[in-house]
Amino acid sequence: MDKKQLIITCLFASSLILLTLLTLVHIFASPQIVIAGSMQGHGGDYIATVSQASTGEDVLWVLDCRTQTAGIYQYDPGSDMLELRTTLKVAQLGK
Repeated sequence: MDKKQLIITCLFASSLILLTLLTLVHIFASPQIVIAGSMQGHGGDYIATVSQASTGEDVLWVLDCRTQTAGIYQYDPGSDMLELRTTLKVAQLGK
């Protein structure tokens, strides 16, 4: 066996090993589902947090502390934008 055939054989064997490992990883390692809850940020007069709607979709709450109102935004994949769904007074949230 000359040097060229030895290199080709080694490369072929290593590619088979890598392909086997990749297949095993995809079969046995299921992807982990990550759920972000209670993420919150604030700056100035605003507080932003995320929650999950009753439909299972994520919504963004933006609370304006100065006017005591909350805007609820939801992602629309059709327009690739956040859309304002409703605004509420903070006093209405507890009812």
